[in-house]
Amino acid sequence: MAKSLEEQPHLKYMPKMEAREYGEFFRREQKRVGKNLTHEEFQMYAFMRWVQRNHSESNPNHPEFPPKNPRFPATPFREIKLHGLAEKNIKVYLKDESQNPTGTHKDRMAWEISKMIYQMLESKIKTGKPSKIPEFSVLSAGNTANSLQYMLSQMGGSGVTRFHALMDNSLPEKTVNVLQRAGVSVHTADFKRKKLTSDDILKGTKNPKGIDLTLGKFVDKVSKVYYDWLSFEIMNLKPTHVIVPYGSGQLFDNFLDHYHGEYRKKNGKDPRLLPKNRLRGVNLIGVTAFKENTLASKLYAPFKPGSIEEETTSQKHHAIEQFKRSGILGELSMIAGIENRDLLAGKKLADSQKLKTEFSGIAGLSWLIKHKHLIRPNSRIVVVNTGRGEFAED
Repeated sequence: MAKSLEEQPHLKYMPKMEAREYGEFFRREQKRVGKNLTHEEFQMYAFMRWVQRNHSESNPNHPEFPPKNPRFPATPFREIKLHGLAEKNIKVYLKDESQNPTGTHKDRMAWEISKMIYQMLESKIKTGKPSKIPEFSVLSAGNTANSLQYMLSQMGGSGVTRFHALMDNSLPEKTVNVLQRAGVSVHTADFKRKKLTSDDILKGTKNPKGIDLTLGKFVDKVSKVYYDWLSFEIMNLKPTHVIVPYGSGQLFDNFLDHYHGEYRKKNGKDPRLLPKNRLRGVNLIGVTAFKENTLASKLYAPFKPGSIEEETTSQKHHAIEQFKRSGILGELSMIAGIENRDLLAGKKLADSQKLKTEFSGIAGLSWLIKHKHLIRPNSRIVVVNTGRGEFAED
């Protein structure tokens, strides 16, 4: 039996007029499909269906994120002054993802996973089978698992499924405790022993019949839209350089995929890209950590997908070089390592600007401070601050 409308957690976030409309919609849906779902499944289903009906996956006039207060752009840009750049007419804009609900860019990924769960609920209604939504496993240093659990609870669906986090056994006990209190099933492993497979992750989280969000078969398709809105928000500033932290590599890959997609289009384009904003030769720089003692712990793990030096100097390196040769990417495009002394300089500047961030989140700014001499005059740089979650490094 679905909960009554008055018990819905979504109403307090909605304007009165929209809340009244949602109330009518809720009651209609309750009569139509309520009996086919548990009360939490229907609670999540009704709200997600409302968002799907009234918002868009690609229309900037009807954005879908963040779900309780959708807007485009979803997070602000802040102009940052760096010594020695103003006289060259070089502008630096920081894309501040700390303004997302849990304080990091991972909320965007969590929203896309919520949409996938909604599709599973729709399938359950259509088939009429009393099937249970699969549980999910993910490698996490804290922020990813926290965002996933938070988004699920905000949709009213804490009991719809369960998230299992596989974490390195070197992480603080506080991180484990906070996630467990939030409802995440936490498991630990020694990430230094070997490169994990999807089966290893499911086995390590005691979720053999679940879905792996890190390396699972469906991930390549779903992960392409984790940061699609963010990518267009950045492109609309018409940058010459985009600098992002490189941990799993998904943020870097999302921007490159959508930027390349728009570059290739001759007829029509994504409506989220503003008119006359066609880009060419953007310098895309991913900043990562290759050393075990790095302060940017969320950018390093010996075998974490996307961040190992072997990968970044082989397949990814060759792809970047090919894009550079064709003129799609600028000559400065690369995946670059970062040292602790540079991270300290970046964090110091960020703190002086009262930015909510941590060493991993501000790695792009740290790299720019050291390498600003490489930037040509009249450039426009976007540095992504991926934010500071509850599990900050410092």
